[in-house]
Amino acid sequence: MENPINFLFGHKRPALVCKIACCIVAASLLFSCDPSENAGPTANPPSPDVTSASPNPASNSNEYSVGTMINFGSAGNSRPFKVSGWSEAETKHSWTSGAVSVIAMRISASADPLTLKVKCGGFTKDPEVSSQPVEVYANDEKIADWNVRELADYTAPIPPAISKDGGLLTITFKIPKAVSPKSLGMGEDPRLLGLTCVEVSLTPTR
Repeated sequence: MENPINFLFGHKRPALVCKIACCIVAASLLFSCDPSENAGPTANPPSPDVTSASPNPASNSNEYSVGTMINFGSAGNSRPFKVSGWSEAETKHSWTSGAVSVIAMRISASADPLTLKVKCGGFTKDPEVSSQPVEVYANDEKIADWNVRELADYTAPIPPAISKDGGLLTITFKIPKAVSPKSLGMGEDPRLLGLTCVEVSLTPTR
């Protein structure tokens, strides 16, 4: 059978035939790639994982100035101060993970007594866990006992010997009733959660 291109345009116009054939092929490819009217929408890109978002690089060390707020949200500056027992920061807070959580900050010598202030809430579920008891230590010296439930400011005095001499200040939170959401029937999260921490600061004692 004769080629349909030759049948339509004859044998004496090869250049014209070639151009027209190329146009036909290009058009067929173009229209065959268009989505059909019945095609489903493409999947949306995944939302960013806020629990692994990088913190604001405002600080890359644990040097601390009295009065500075340490923010424990995903855009905050808490990472250099977290030593152990912390989950990755979420949008506005970080959960403690396990029965012991530690932060450390290097402070300058100060003649003024200081107060540790922590804005935090407890991981609770009535009646199983009505609150989270917390023992607070500064450089291994116990400075407070908290009973944490609602999100609020909790305070503890820093021993004068530490603030007077400066140096490394290690704050340890012992949370014996930390518990996993999974064990309470609240999802599949296996982490032992105790406190949700929003902010930490050292302020002059008034």
